[in-house]
Amino acid sequence: MPEQLVQMAIAAIRVAERRGLERVGEWVHMLGFHGHFVTKSRGYSTNLGTLRETRARWRADRDQVDDELEDESTPVLPVWEYVGSGCLNPGDVLLAAGVEASIRVAREALLDLRARPPA
Repeated sequence: MPEQLVQMAIAAIRVAERRGLERVGEWVHMLGFHGHFVTKSRGYSTNLGTLRETRARWRADRDQVDDELEDESTPVLPVWEYVGSGCLNPGDVLLAAGVEASIRVAREALLDLRARPPA
């Protein structure tokens, strides 16, 4: 197995240990897979033509239903008006600073995780 795949698998397993990212570990077996997500064998499973046809039918049915439900009471504004941007009060400033700090900490943690040698 190529070293790059090993490193990718280790990284994926490490990421899967984090809260909220556990499902990443379910896909480690797919690393290095050179096939297609569906088989092209008619006897084993569905084929791409059938998937495309089913999707086209579903999309056509959905579009037809949307046309019937179209509401004429939706206002359409021909002109856009700039209202403003930025923080409106000190509370908004504090919230924005907190979000920025969280993003910075997350980026630093990711860089630290990438820099660690594999276990």
